[in-house]
Amino acid sequence: IINGVTGEFVDFKNSLEFSEGLSNFLKLEEDEIRVLLELQKKRLTQEEIELKARISPQKARKIITKLQDNKMITFSKEGKVKIYFNLKDFNKPNFKRSSKRPYLEQIDGNIEKLQIKKEDLEKILKGVGAELVDFDVFYYPLWVAYLESKKVIVDGTTGKVYTDYIL
Repeated sequence: IINGVTGEFVDFKNSLEFSEGLSNFLKLEEDEIRVLLELQKKRLTQEEIELKARISPQKARKIITKLQDNKMITFSKEGKVKIYFNLKDFNKPNFKRSSKRPYLEQIDGNIEKLQIKKEDLEKILKGVGAELVDFDVFYYPLWVAYLESKKVIVDGTTGKVYTDYIL
């Protein structure tokens, strides 16, 4: 289950559990995702990126520039050759986790607009080598409480309070 606002994976066990999921890949194209995954814990030249990601030299230059502008990758020089690497880990998402959709009753409240559409999800999944089998939107009650010095999220089903989760 994917949070339609943040792209994080959500598990419903005893309470909500969030993990990184697809959030790093939002607003990226399929080839850009492949490049990030190829650079996962590796340092590659542009030519190696072209071969591993199966893209043309022009497309590789365009992707490298965009990823550098977005501060996702950088390079170091070895002689006259640029060696590219990720600025943070972009791990391939673990899709083996399975979470069943919880039973929820209809509630009233403000609904935050989905940021991730079906087409966005299909593009991201294709970039990480997966395929979308089913897509269904449902809403889970999270209440936002604004206190004097902080914002807290309250799980509307279990009552658990999250102080470190950002919506």
